[in-house]
Parts: sequence; structure tokens; C-alpha cells
Amino acid sequence: MSQCKACVQPVRRSRLAWSAGLAWLLLLSLLAAGPAALAQAQVVALVPKSLDNPFFSDVEKGAVAAARELGVELQFVGPPTHDIAGQIAIIEALIESGVDALAVSPTDAASISPLIRRALNAGIPVITFDSDALPGTGRIAFVGTNNYAGGVAAGEAFIRALSRGKYAILTGGLGAANLNARIDGFRDVLAKFPGAYEEIPGSPFPSDDDIQRAVQIVEDLITAHPDLDAIYMAGGWAQFAPEAYTQALGHRVNDVKTETRDGSLVIVSFDVLEPQVQLIRNGLTTANVSQRPYEIGYQTVHVLYRLANGETLEQEFYDTGVVVVTETNLDEFLQQ
Repeated sequence: MSQCKACVQPVRRSRLAWSAGLAWLLLLSLLAAGPAALAQAQVVALVPKSLDNPFFSDVEKGAVAAARELGVELQFVGPPTHDIAGQIAIIEALIESGVDALAVSPTDAASISPLIRRALNAGIPVITFDSDALPGTGRIAFVGTNNYAGGVAAGEAFIRALSRGKYAILTGGLGAANLNARIDGFRDVLAKFPGAYEEIPGSPFPSDDDIQRAVQIVEDLITAHPDLDAIYMAGGWAQFAPEAYTQALGHRVNDVKTETRDGSLVIVSFDVLEPQVQLIRNGLTTANVSQRPYEIGYQTVHVLYRLANGETLEQEFYDTGVVVVTETNLDEFLQQ
């Protein structure tokens, strides 16, 4: 027996109302979960120079915080140690996997340039962080320290502590654009005082971002050049192993000049990471140029997120800034 239309209509309206209510509940739950829940989470990747560098550990912390905030999947992958071929292989794999956006800190700028072009041709937005690529690669933006300006800040701290003398430069990889920019800025400051400063033969000495090698270079410089007045370190590698660094200073460990103590050895280094704090406090380094690695990681993920969503960036350089830190302003710096 068939039902009358009047009897069926209330049931149908009831079901429609129930379905509409369910749809609203689902929509509200998605909105409450955030925009990332409305679409499949994007995958962004950061490739540091190496994973054994404390600097990149802090970069990763900032990247993780931003990824959680934005609801994106983060792949923070790099070679265990300084390894150009290893970094190339990782970038190639990420391009093949089709990540939504990619950021690289090139170990060797020339070697990475073709990979940046390959990723861009595959439709993957590419930026650099910490260390920039060579001009003309097409990378969309750079996030990090203005490395030349940081080198200038290091040079100015250097000349305030030493009016003239013989010095050496310790660097990481000779092909790293960021380190070379720091050296250029440093040297340009010293060049304003012709005849006052002498860089020893063989400088800059490459550590390839290896902590033990950097410590050994410091020890060798102290031993082989008893008349050395200063060391400029374009990265803090040697100081990332505080006890070994202190031992490497050898008989000159008490000669380090600070703002509160006169001395015959000036040491200016990049970075103010946790292993270096006690060295600054104990007067075992003259001045340190602090970057902001956490901020670098945080901003890098935010820029990648915007690019993955098709946005156009309003700027090419995202300068995270530097601060010159000494024993007299260390506590103030740490409270920031």
C-alpha cells in the first residue's frame, strides 16, 4: 500500500535537516581545526649544510615551531656532516618526491645552482636560507643574516680591540657564499687602515664546518705562529667544543683580550650558541657576532608556506639581523 505524500514529506524534511546539520557540524569542526585541515597538508623541506652543527639545530627548532603553527608537514633533512655530494643527493631526492616548496643552505653554491634550476623547472618554489645561492640561479628569496654586514660588524669589533697586528681567518667550506661574504665584509673594514693589519699566508683556513678540524686549526695557528695577534672565525665551529677549544689555546689561554681585560690575543667569532656562552662569560673570546638561527628557521617555513600557496612575495631578502656580543652585554642579550 502506498503512503500519502503528506505522510512522507515530514520524514524527508527531517532527513534533510539532519544532513544539513551534520554538514554544518563538519564544517565548523574543520574551521576549528584551522585552514590546514580544509586541504591536504603541504610538504615543505629545509636542507641544511649538515646536521652535526649546533647552529642548524636551532634553525630546526624555529622551523618546527612554524610548521606546527601553519599545519604543514616539515622535512628537515641534510647530510650528517659537511658533505657536498651528500647534500646534492638529498636535494635530488626531494625534487623527485615533489615537495611543495624547498629551502636550501648551499654547502657549495656552484654545485647547488643546477639543482635549484631543476627544482624551479619542476614547479617547486625554491629559496635559500643561511647561505645564499649564486646570482642568476632564479631562487626566489633568501632568509638569514646579511652576511656581508655581519662581516663588517665583526671587522669593526676586531679593530676596536686591535689597532694593528698579524691575524688569521678560520672558515668552513671555501665555496660557501655566506662565509665568503663574512670574510669580504671583515677584510673591507681592515682595508681602510693600510699597513695596519697583515693576514698570514694560507689564510683563510678551511675547516669544512668540522668541529674537530676547526679546533685543530686553532691549535696549529697558536703553535706555528707565536707572534699571531688575532684570529677571526667566520663561524663558531671551534667554540662549539668549549673544552677542546680552551685546550687548543694552549699557553695563550690567558692572553685573550676582552672589554674588561687587556691581552695580546684577539679572537672574534661568529655565533652565540649555547656551547659558546660560557666561553664569552669566562673571557675566552673577545667578541661574537650573533645570528638568529631560530628566527631563520621560523621565517623560512613561513616564506615556504606562502610560496606553496601561490602567493607572490613582497621582498627578496629577509634579513634576520646580527648583534655583537661581549662579556659586558651577554646577560642583556640572553634576556632578549
